[in-house]
Amino acid sequence: MEQNRIYAVVIVALILAGGVGWSLGSKNNVEKSNVQENPSPATVSASSSGDGLFLTEKPKDIVTLKVATQPTSFHYGVEVFADKYGFFDEEGIKIEYVNVPPGSELAALKKGEIDVLNGHPDIWMNAKKEGVKVRAVLNGAAGHPIWPHDEAYVLASSPIKKPEDLIGKKVGMPTGTSWDLSCMGFFWSQYFRQYKIPRDQVTYVPMPFQQMPQAMEQGLIDVLTAHPPFAGIAARKAKNGEYRRLWTSWDTVNGTVINKQDADIAMNGFTEEFIAKNPDIIRRYVRAHVKAQAFDNDFHDKQVDWISGLTGWDPVYEGGDHHSSPTGLITDRALQYWIDWYVEVGNLKPGQVKPTDLYTNEFNPYNKYKPRNDSYWDNLPKDFLYLPTK
Repeated sequence: MEQNRIYAVVIVALILAGGVGWSLGSKNNVEKSNVQENPSPATVSASSSGDGLFLTEKPKDIVTLKVATQPTSFHYGVEVFADKYGFFDEEGIKIEYVNVPPGSELAALKKGEIDVLNGHPDIWMNAKKEGVKVRAVLNGAAGHPIWPHDEAYVLASSPIKKPEDLIGKKVGMPTGTSWDLSCMGFFWSQYFRQYKIPRDQVTYVPMPFQQMPQAMEQGLIDVLTAHPPFAGIAARKAKNGEYRRLWTSWDTVNGTVINKQDADIAMNGFTEEFIAKNPDIIRRYVRAHVKAQAFDNDFHDKQVDWISGLTGWDPVYEGGDHHSSPTGLITDRALQYWIDWYVEVGNLKPGQVKPTDLYTNEFNPYNKYKPRNDSYWDNLPKDFLYLPTK
């Protein structure tokens, strides 16, 4: 009897062991069936990229993106940070800089000379008007009172003391801009509207910034307009008593702090065909850029020092760099400022372009954070807010 009991225990133990072994073996087989022994670079790229802010694994494929730049202006933007400090490298992206004359970025994109289109909303609106199928995927800029996007200066001895003194005067603006193009045109238009100055009574003179100081001293222009890094040079002259600042882009925009931040919007994007064929590359590009923008905002001095090293100039930090959007998200309200401007000056018909025609936030990791409908704040008793209750 005792011997039979021992046999029974042994048999049960064997059955259990076999069951466990079969179970473990089955699990291993399932796991192995879902793992490729030698995954292709594209597979690794897609699986490691994801839609979050941080990678789980660096992509093994190296992608080259051609980006427009103007070496003589040193206006590289955050691409410098993303490239110089390894944010693009982390995503397996190599940047090839292509020398494109100012104002020719859209033409270069249409010819296939560059992959990335970078510019303020006017470039994207003009592309839409021309039937070029492009879409922005990232906002790179945000207004800031200490790091304004554009600034205008006059000589300290200039007779221009108040806004209306500009009538009949000449304004120096960077080559490739006009009253209807770029940030310069936009912010000057805001200034003219604010002080009710007819813009056709002020003449703009396009020229490289490097020529503006001498041109102003010789009386060829009365005002110079600059964006970083040249604004830092002008700011130093103002601190030395040589120049007087007329306005900054922060000053020209009426409204709240949010309005002033929104108005600086500058977007990066691609052709819709490129986006459709390379969604993972777009996601990697946006992720690298967003992280570089946050880094730039914390270390504006690094950008200014880098420019100083290239040029030998000694700009002050204020004005030596743009301020970046901390999330890179594009909003309808920011684009609407620029659309309204183009309608106002007759470059668009009302309703011809809508904000949603110009962008997508689909590839931005911050886009997944949505407000909850039933949140703590919605249900917070008013007693806790120190408000009178009925």
